[in-house]
Amino acid sequence: MSNIPNELIGESSLYLLQHAYNPVAWKPWKKENLDEAIAQDKLIIISIGYAACHWCHVMEKESFENGEVAELMNTWFINIKIDREERPDIDHIYMNACHLINGSGGWPLHIIALPDGRPVYAGTYFPREKWMQLLRYFQQIWREDKNKMIAQATRITERLHLMEAIPILTEPYIFSFEELWNAHLHSQQNWDHLHGGRQGAPKFIMPGYFMYLIDLYHHTHEEKIKSYLLLSLDSIGTQGIYDQIGGGFARYATDESWLIPHFEKMLYDNAQIVSLYSRAARMFPDKKRYRRLVTQSMEFLHQKLSNKEGIYYSSLDADSEGIEGKYYLWSYDELKTLLKDDFDFFSHHYEIDVQGNWEGHIILARRENQLSDADDTRLAGCHKRLLDEREKRVAPALDDKAITAWNGLMISACCEAFMVTEDPAYLQEAGRTATFIANIMLEEDGKLHRNFYPKNNTATISGFLDDYAFTIKGFLDLYSLSFDEKWLVLATCMSEYALSAFYDPSSGMMHYKSHLDEKLIADKIEYQDNVIPSSCGVMAECFFLLGHHLERRELVDLAGRMAATIRKEIVSNSSWYYQWTSLLLKIIKPFFEVVVAGPEALALSHSIHRAYRPDMILAGSKNESLTPLLRNRYKDKETLIYVCINQTCLEPVKTVEDFRKIVSLSLSSSYV
Repeated sequence: MSNIPNELIGESSLYLLQHAYNPVAWKPWKKENLDEAIAQDKLIIISIGYAACHWCHVMEKESFENGEVAELMNTWFINIKIDREERPDIDHIYMNACHLINGSGGWPLHIIALPDGRPVYAGTYFPREKWMQLLRYFQQIWREDKNKMIAQATRITERLHLMEAIPILTEPYIFSFEELWNAHLHSQQNWDHLHGGRQGAPKFIMPGYFMYLIDLYHHTHEEKIKSYLLLSLDSIGTQGIYDQIGGGFARYATDESWLIPHFEKMLYDNAQIVSLYSRAARMFPDKKRYRRLVTQSMEFLHQKLSNKEGIYYSSLDADSEGIEGKYYLWSYDELKTLLKDDFDFFSHHYEIDVQGNWEGHIILARRENQLSDADDTRLAGCHKRLLDEREKRVAPALDDKAITAWNGLMISACCEAFMVTEDPAYLQEAGRTATFIANIMLEEDGKLHRNFYPKNNTATISGFLDDYAFTIKGFLDLYSLSFDEKWLVLATCMSEYALSAFYDPSSGMMHYKSHLDEKLIADKIEYQDNVIPSSCGVMAECFFLLGHHLERRELVDLAGRMAATIRKEIVSNSSWYYQWTSLLLKIIKPFFEVVVAGPEALALSHSIHRAYRPDMILAGSKNESLTPLLRNRYKDKETLIYVCINQTCLEPVKTVEDFRKIVSLSLSSSYV
């Protein structure tokens, strides 16, 4: 390590600050630093990672803290460090380049680029000697045969542009349920019928895909879907990928059985997983453990990844004291000493072996045993003893960066948790987080900021499409539970800004990066779903929902056109386009507009939400309202439930029981 900081010392990102005392002369991504590369005719090293990344830390220690490596990098290159969570727009482009060059990607991500930023070579983790060998090779080629490198960069950049090209939709396309069902049957080929999730390892939870399957089950009641869902959710909730005593899910498992996690905990995973188990608990109310997983996960998020203002932080590191997973691991003797007379009881419910289950250590994983209330209480006492002991250890580092998109996911998670528990604290938490975004991250014209650092109250980066999409969705969820119309108004304002700043008229889709901000070497349209759903897919759903709330048919039609534009991708590989298939179920199947108006509107609406229904929006008010769906529907001293479908409204009813009856009847009537 150097005693003299490099230019990263002026940044707020924890990941960048972790490299501020490297002897490598790191610089942040700024125009003047890119201009310097052109002025000095130097190649650029672009190094991308994030604070919770284990192999990022490994490469830093092996290479970037090494004086010989630093001398080589500083002499021949301009060295740029990027926090991928702050600048996913840059990360997207260079990760695509890495996939083009190597057929795979990951983090840390390292790019060798021309002075103008066009990539020549890309890779992930490099051992020190391999890294030095690579740098010597490219600086030599740059001195001796620049044209070769320029030609390579030109070819890669042209392919990057082709990757982002989307054919223009020339005529309307109407999806059929049969088409979606056949795509679903094809996706089943990747199901792991022993452990759940997708076949193979590593294993990512993919909460959005499971939520789509819950939606599909709602419409079909297909037993195979239910069995696969329960297998997957039971396995994920009992194995080591879930922190059995402290709550929260790790980013992924390195094995097929979900036992061995990569120990970092990310907000975006945990927010989505809360939503997933909340929906599953409402769809399958006999699975009481799902509800418990929701409350435990919310407690983890509240205790470890948030502050009292409702701001949620990005992640917890995989490492502590420089060792991956050290904070979470146990020895056999340690458990026996701590649990004493409860050890045998605990071993009956957990897979405890004297040899350990990972590198001589024990990762706690539950057995599928039934628990009486007394046993449940006793087991909770064991958990507390272990947790109290674990709290004495050196904890993984917290990245206190607040990402707007992920806080938007948390608003939705809090709303989902409220719907399954009816605990008002969750709804209050959703309101606090939404208020933070509205007051700090949102400008009057609807523009959002991406990042916020509570330690210095700074927000430095313009929002990307996922910031808008996930926040709008969170605000719509909050409006449907609180009936506070300001959330609907703000969601509308942000959607109008997004249309003006992100819409691509040539494809009918939405760019990931605003055209009002700096240009990069390629434009990104993010429409394929991954662990996080695509920003285009969520934005399309928001247009659909807003179109119904505001009675603006053009927004509903826009959502349908966006899906039709990528029809071939959706039907050929639906498990990677789950956000779109979920939207298409709303478009293809009957979709209800439900309005509750009157003094008891909130209480009735919360009762309606107890059963999971992906086929409706719910609006309401305790008073007179001019919101399109509520106009002329308020009657003094009377609470009524209105149901409309296919531009046809049914006779209003007064009870939730009658609401369920008319919905059931309408699904089998001429209205559909």
